Amino acid sequence: MPICSGVLRIAAGSVFLWFCTTQPTRAAHSALLTPTGSYSVGRTFFHWTDPNRTDPVVARTEREFMVIAWYPAEADTSEVHALWMPERWALSEAKLLYYYQRLNSPNPLTMGEALRAIHGTVSNSIAEAPPARTKNLWPLLLFSPGAGVNLAFYSTFAEDLTSHGHAVFAIVPTGWVDTTFPDGHRVPACGKLLDDDIALPRWAGDLRFMLDQIERLDRDLNSIFFR
Repeated sequence: MPICSGVLRIAAGSVFLWFCTTQPTRAAHSALLTPTGSYSVGRTFFHWTDPNRTDPVVARTEREFMVIAWYPAEADTSEVHALWMPERWALSEAKLLYYYQRLNSPNPLTMGEALRAIHGTVSNSIAEAPPARTKNLWPLLLFSPGAGVNLAFYSTFAEDLTSHGHAVFAIVPTGWVDTTFPDGHRVPACGKLLDDDIALPRWAGDLRFMLDQIERLDRDLNSIFFR
Protein backbone atom coordinates (compact mmCIF):
# COMPACT_ATOMS: atom_id res chain seq x y z
CA MET A 1 0.00 0.00 0.00
CA PRO A 2 1.26 3.50 -0.72
CA ILE A 3 2.40 5.45 2.31
CA CYS A 4 1.39 8.87 1.05
CA SER A 5 -1.73 10.88 0.28
CA GLY A 6 -0.85 12.54 -3.01
CA VAL A 7 -0.16 11.31 -6.52
CA LEU A 8 3.44 10.18 -5.91
CA ARG A 9 3.61 6.43 -5.42
CA ILE A 10 6.18 5.79 -2.70
CA ALA A 11 5.82 2.13 -1.83
CA ALA A 12 8.07 -0.87 -1.31
CA GLY A 13 9.53 -1.81 -4.66
CA SER A 14 8.34 1.30 -6.47
CA VAL A 15 11.27 3.61 -5.77
CA PHE A 16 14.26 3.27 -8.07
CA LEU A 17 17.60 4.86 -7.20
CA TRP A 18 19.02 5.81 -10.57
CA PHE A 19 22.68 6.78 -10.58
CA CYS A 20 24.49 7.88 -13.70
CA THR A 21 28.26 8.06 -13.45
CA THR A 22 29.05 8.91 -17.06
CA GLN A 23 28.76 12.32 -18.64
CA PRO A 24 26.10 12.52 -21.38
CA THR A 25 26.96 13.84 -24.81
CA ARG A 26 26.23 17.54 -25.06
CA ALA A 27 24.08 17.89 -28.16
CA ALA A 28 24.89 20.60 -30.66
CA HIS A 29 21.22 21.01 -31.61
CA SER A 30 19.13 23.90 -30.32
CA ALA A 31 16.12 21.72 -29.44
CA LEU A 32 15.75 18.64 -27.27
CA LEU A 33 14.16 15.41 -28.45
CA THR A 34 10.38 15.38 -28.10
CA PRO A 35 9.08 13.08 -25.33
CA THR A 36 7.44 9.92 -26.67
CA GLY A 37 4.69 9.52 -24.05
CA SER A 38 1.18 10.94 -23.85
CA TYR A 39 1.59 13.25 -20.83
CA SER A 40 2.74 16.84 -20.92
CA VAL A 41 5.69 17.55 -18.62
CA GLY A 42 5.76 19.96 -15.69
CA ARG A 43 8.93 21.09 -13.93
CA THR A 44 9.50 22.65 -10.54
CA PHE A 45 12.39 23.23 -8.11
CA PHE A 46 12.91 22.63 -4.41
CA HIS A 47 15.62 23.95 -2.09
CA TRP A 48 16.02 21.58 0.85
CA THR A 49 18.27 21.78 3.91
CA ASP A 50 19.14 18.86 6.18
CA PRO A 51 19.74 20.26 9.70
CA ASN A 52 21.25 16.98 10.90
CA ARG A 53 24.23 16.92 8.52
CA THR A 54 27.03 19.38 7.81
CA ASP A 55 28.06 20.38 4.31
CA PRO A 56 31.39 18.91 3.11
CA VAL A 57 32.24 22.07 1.14
CA VAL A 58 31.06 24.99 3.25
CA ALA A 59 32.36 24.44 6.78
CA ARG A 60 29.98 24.66 9.74
CA THR A 61 26.86 24.93 7.59
CA GLU A 62 23.92 22.58 7.25
CA ARG A 63 23.79 20.36 4.18
CA GLU A 64 21.66 22.01 1.48
CA PHE A 65 20.89 21.11 -2.11
CA MET A 66 18.55 21.82 -4.98
CA VAL A 67 16.11 19.32 -6.48
CA ILE A 68 14.47 19.41 -9.89
CA ALA A 69 11.13 17.60 -10.15
CA TRP A 70 9.60 16.59 -13.48
CA TYR A 71 6.00 15.34 -13.28
CA PRO A 72 3.02 14.56 -15.56
CA ALA A 73 1.15 17.80 -16.18
CA GLU A 74 -2.11 19.05 -17.60
CA ALA A 75 -1.80 19.65 -21.34
CA ASP A 76 -1.78 23.35 -22.23
CA THR A 77 -0.37 24.27 -25.62
CA SER A 78 -0.57 27.98 -24.77
CA GLU A 79 2.06 27.71 -22.04
CA VAL A 80 5.62 28.75 -22.87
CA HIS A 81 8.18 26.01 -22.36
CA ALA A 82 10.81 26.60 -19.69
CA LEU A 83 14.44 27.27 -20.52
CA TRP A 84 16.45 24.07 -20.82
CA MET A 85 19.20 25.39 -18.53
CA PRO A 86 17.75 27.12 -15.46
CA GLU A 87 18.59 30.81 -15.44
CA ARG A 88 20.65 30.74 -12.25
CA TRP A 89 23.00 28.08 -13.65
CA ALA A 90 23.33 29.31 -17.25
CA LEU A 91 26.40 31.52 -16.82
CA SER A 92 28.55 28.92 -15.05
CA GLU A 93 27.63 26.27 -17.63
CA ALA A 94 28.39 28.66 -20.50
CA LYS A 95 31.83 29.28 -18.99
CA LEU A 96 32.43 25.52 -18.86
CA LEU A 97 31.32 25.11 -22.47
CA TYR A 98 33.61 27.97 -23.53
CA TYR A 99 36.54 26.43 -21.64
CA TYR A 100 36.12 22.96 -23.17
CA GLN A 101 35.56 24.42 -26.63
CA ARG A 102 38.87 26.29 -26.44
CA LEU A 103 40.55 23.15 -25.12
CA ASN A 104 39.21 20.67 -27.69
CA SER A 105 37.72 22.39 -30.73
CA PRO A 106 39.64 23.72 -33.76
CA ASN A 107 36.90 26.37 -34.12
CA PRO A 108 35.87 27.18 -30.55
CA LEU A 109 32.79 29.19 -29.68
CA THR A 110 33.21 32.68 -28.34
CA MET A 111 31.92 33.32 -24.83
CA GLY A 112 28.89 35.08 -26.28
CA GLU A 113 28.13 32.12 -28.56
CA ALA A 114 28.53 29.69 -25.67
CA LEU A 115 26.12 31.72 -23.56
CA ARG A 116 23.56 31.86 -26.38
CA ALA A 117 23.89 28.09 -26.94
CA ILE A 118 23.24 27.38 -23.26
CA HIS A 119 20.70 30.09 -22.55
CA GLY A 120 18.83 30.02 -25.86
CA THR A 121 17.65 26.41 -25.74
CA VAL A 122 14.19 25.62 -24.43
CA SER A 123 13.06 22.39 -22.80
CA ASN A 124 9.92 20.31 -23.30
CA SER A 125 8.80 21.19 -19.77
CA ILE A 126 6.32 23.80 -18.55
CA ALA A 127 7.43 25.59 -15.40
CA GLU A 128 5.10 25.12 -12.41
CA ALA A 129 2.41 23.50 -14.57
CA PRO A 130 -0.64 22.03 -12.79
CA PRO A 131 -0.18 18.27 -12.29
CA ALA A 132 -2.19 15.99 -14.55
CA ARG A 133 -5.61 15.08 -13.16
CA THR A 134 -5.60 11.31 -12.99
CA LYS A 135 -6.82 8.54 -10.71
CA ASN A 136 -3.52 6.73 -11.11
CA LEU A 137 -0.54 7.19 -8.81
CA TRP A 138 2.78 8.04 -10.40
CA PRO A 139 5.76 5.74 -9.89
CA LEU A 140 8.56 7.80 -8.37
CA LEU A 141 12.09 7.75 -9.74
CA LEU A 142 14.97 9.25 -7.77
CA PHE A 143 17.85 10.42 -9.93
CA SER A 144 21.43 11.29 -9.02
CA PRO A 145 23.70 12.65 -11.78
CA GLY A 146 27.31 11.83 -12.51
CA ALA A 147 29.82 13.92 -10.59
CA GLY A 148 30.28 17.37 -12.03
CA VAL A 149 27.39 17.20 -14.50
CA ASN A 150 24.49 19.62 -14.32
CA LEU A 151 21.06 17.98 -14.21
CA ALA A 152 19.85 19.91 -17.25
CA PHE A 153 21.98 17.65 -19.45
CA TYR A 154 19.71 14.75 -18.48
CA SER A 155 16.50 16.62 -19.32
CA THR A 156 15.68 14.46 -22.36
CA PHE A 157 15.75 11.27 -20.26
CA ALA A 158 13.72 12.79 -17.43
CA GLU A 159 11.14 14.39 -19.71
CA ASP A 160 10.60 11.19 -21.68
CA LEU A 161 10.10 9.11 -18.52
CA THR A 162 7.71 11.74 -17.19
CA SER A 163 5.69 11.73 -20.40
CA HIS A 164 4.97 8.04 -19.74
CA GLY A 165 3.50 8.74 -16.31
CA HIS A 166 6.49 8.79 -13.95
CA ALA A 167 7.56 11.51 -11.54
CA VAL A 168 11.32 12.12 -11.58
CA PHE A 169 12.96 13.87 -8.63
CA ALA A 170 16.59 14.68 -9.38
CA ILE A 171 19.16 15.97 -6.93
CA VAL A 172 21.80 18.62 -7.60
CA PRO A 173 24.72 17.37 -5.46
CA THR A 174 26.11 20.55 -3.91
CA GLY A 175 29.90 20.53 -3.96
CA TRP A 176 30.11 18.18 -6.92
CA VAL A 177 28.13 20.52 -9.20
CA ASP A 178 28.51 24.30 -9.23
CA THR A 179 25.25 25.41 -7.58
CA THR A 180 23.58 28.79 -7.26
CA PHE A 181 20.65 28.86 -4.84
CA PRO A 182 17.42 30.90 -5.11
CA ASP A 183 18.70 33.60 -2.74
CA GLY A 184 21.75 34.09 -4.99
CA HIS A 185 24.47 32.48 -2.87
CA ARG A 186 26.75 30.12 -4.77
CA VAL A 187 28.63 26.98 -3.78
CA PRO A 188 31.28 26.08 -6.40
CA ALA A 189 32.28 22.55 -7.35
CA CYS A 190 35.15 21.18 -5.27
CA GLY A 191 37.67 18.76 -6.80
CA LYS A 192 38.65 17.23 -3.45
CA LEU A 193 35.22 15.58 -3.22
CA LEU A 194 35.72 13.30 -6.24
CA ASP A 195 36.95 10.41 -4.07
CA ASP A 196 34.21 7.73 -4.03
CA ASP A 197 34.75 7.11 -0.31
CA ILE A 198 33.68 10.70 0.29
CA ALA A 199 31.08 11.04 -2.45
CA LEU A 200 28.96 7.90 -2.15
CA PRO A 201 28.02 8.22 1.56
CA ARG A 202 27.12 11.89 1.00
CA TRP A 203 24.98 11.11 -2.03
CA ALA A 204 23.23 8.27 -0.20
CA GLY A 205 22.48 10.64 2.69
CA ASP A 206 21.13 13.24 0.27
CA LEU A 207 18.84 10.69 -1.36
CA ARG A 208 17.52 9.43 1.98
CA PHE A 209 16.75 12.98 3.06
CA MET A 210 15.15 13.75 -0.30
CA LEU A 211 12.86 10.73 0.01
CA ASP A 212 11.78 11.86 3.49
CA GLN A 213 11.01 15.31 2.10
CA ILE A 214 9.00 13.86 -0.78
CA GLU A 215 6.87 11.87 1.66
CA ARG A 216 6.15 15.07 3.60
CA LEU A 217 5.48 16.95 0.37
CA ASP A 218 2.96 14.36 -0.74
CA ARG A 219 1.00 14.77 2.52
CA ASP A 220 1.15 18.58 2.53
CA LEU A 221 -2.24 20.18 1.87
CA ASN A 222 -0.47 23.11 0.18
CA SER A 223 1.61 20.94 -2.13
CA ILE A 224 0.79 20.80 -5.83
CA PHE A 225 1.01 17.01 -5.54
CA PHE A 226 -1.65 16.66 -2.85
CA ARG A 227 -5.11 15.65 -3.94
